[in-house]
Amino acid sequence: MTKFSAASSNDPMATVEAFRAAITKGDAQGVSDAHVEGDVAIIDNVAPFIWKGPTAVADWMLSMTVSVEERGIRDGSVVYDDPVAEITDGDQAYVVVPAVWSYEAKGIRMRDAATIAFALRRTSSGWRIAGWSWNRHK
Repeated sequence: MTKFSAASSNDPMATVEAFRAAITKGDAQGVSDAHVEGDVAIIDNVAPFIWKGPTAVADWMLSMTVSVEERGIRDGSVVYDDPVAEITDGDQAYVVVPAVWSYEAKGIRMRDAATIAFALRRTSSGWRIAGWSWNRHK
């Protein structure tokens, strides 16, 4: 595993932010490193909509790549607003952040507003994401 910037953080939000930054940079390794090794669960608005297990992150990234290419999406970035929930209980945490994914689709600027709910686990390498869901707003 590569060095992860939030590895020594005592703040689960630092891992959530590192995940956002990696997505925006197109850093697949950074996205992967933000998650726990092993069992992960992801729910997103791209088919097949749910990914579970030790290959969930890689499988989700592949689904996103296919969707982005099919829809002609480029110049994507994710921005968070202040968290609306941050709960830590021992080695577990729950964080909810409002988010906006901005991108260009076939020459048209688009914005998808959502909240992302994250479940995190403290590991020997620091906080890592065990699961998350993208909950799009209308």
